[in-house]
Amino acid sequence: AGHAIAHALWLPEIAIEQVTIAARENKEGFTAFSAEDSSRIVETRCAVRRHIGSLLAGRLAEVLRYGTDEGPATGSSDDLVRARNVAFVAVVHHGLDASMGELSLARSDEEDRALMPESLKQEVFARVREWLESARKETLEMLESHWQAVQTLAAELLEHEYVPGARVMDILRGCRGA
Repeated sequence: AGHAIAHALWLPEIAIEQVTIAARENKEGFTAFSAEDSSRIVETRCAVRRHIGSLLAGRLAEVLRYGTDEGPATGSSDDLVRARNVAFVAVVHHGLDASMGELSLARSDEEDRALMPESLKQEVFARVREWLESARKETLEMLESHWQAVQTLAAELLEHEYVPGARVMDILRGCRGA
């Protein structure tokens, strides 16, 4: 539910097709998006940070719901890897980090990491952590302010296992008007 609400608020130009808690392959549930819409996005610093935030939102919603001891579950580990990779690419490939400047090491991520001098690896790691932490803080604030929508969507997912994207938007509109 956290992923879907974050995505609906922050990346509305990429339509949500469905949200489900049904397990598929190595995922314990997922939010499906329109591939056609996502190919047209220009990724600015803000858009990339919000993309990272939407990847972290499910895990962070678990923390808000269950606390740091009971949540998050291990199911969000793939989201952490994806968030880290998005931040790494923003910093190292796209030159989006203000502190790193116009850095672009246009090889594969593994090659970049292997060929970097240790001092640059440490600086990149620090910048990636900053991107992740900034996204985490912004996402927690957003989830707290839209908690009713997260809970409503979670309840519907528990009841039906699947919610169409249009219903996610209805829930969000309904909770905003409340």
